Amino acid sequence: MDDGSLWAAVGRMYDRDEVVAAHELAESLGTGEFGVHLGFYRSIEAEAATRRESRVVRLAEWLEFEYLPHEVRNFKALAEATLATCDLVAERLGWTHGAATRIAVLADEADAPWATNPHGYHSPRTDYDKICLPAYLQDDLGEFRQAIAHEYAHVVTHHLTEGRAPRWLSEAVSVLAERNFDARALKALAAGKWRSPGPLEAAFAGDEEGENPEWDVWLAYQQSGWIGRFLVSMGDERRLGDLLRAHVGGSTWGRVLALLQGRSPTDRALRQTYGLTVADLFEQARANL
Repeated sequence: MDDGSLWAAVGRMYDRDEVVAAHELAESLGTGEFGVHLGFYRSIEAEAATRRESRVVRLAEWLEFEYLPHEVRNFKALAEATLATCDLVAERLGWTHGAATRIAVLADEADAPWATNPHGYHSPRTDYDKICLPAYLQDDLGEFRQAIAHEYAHVVTHHLTEGRAPRWLSEAVSVLAERNFDARALKALAAGKWRSPGPLEAAFAGDEEGENPEWDVWLAYQQSGWIGRFLVSMGDERRLGDLLRAHVGGSTWGRVLALLQGRSPTDRALRQTYGLTVADLFEQARANL
């Protein structure tokens, strides 16, 4: 098998959350010419280092918690904070728990300059949605709750839209759920750093590839969060949940017609829920900064 086929096999193992086997195969391959697989490899490495010595505890019928007993210093507090925060996000968005979810606190060794997602990430797997959080968050329960809120909101968005939401909308919901707004960033957005939908989506893609400066990425998150706040100002957070559901609602013919007219699922959902197009939303949200 060539390297491409072998990396595809690594990807399938990772999707099944067989991270130790995925790491062993990936380690034998290197990261490819020009390091094209380096970011993916680092994620696998961090998750495999955790899995080798981790314990998995069921906190609820739908929720598992994976951690290293010798590194996590206050499991009970983290478990209680996790359940309470997930419940709060669900209540705010009108979501009923049920999608199988595993939250993993990664090994201390993954808190390193090479970390691909140093603040945590959500990753859909074959059998459940997985949320990976860096170990340093356990030192501050406030930050831990914010990270849980942000990533669990991604779980909700992913399932309510069946994966059809653009990244900027998913981050709008997650930053809103996290409640982490930066007045300095909002001032910069008002002063001319505001992005239109295409460049905003590209900013998140650049973040995944490590191409964008940290401040530019932060502005992208803050812009999405502000869009979320603007939407809530026209109703409430449960209406935002209705927007997510509208990505898959309606008739098949209605969805096909919208695509034929050049309207994205988000454009169609916004029209249905708020009477706005994506362009209207961006323009009005910017005007209200």
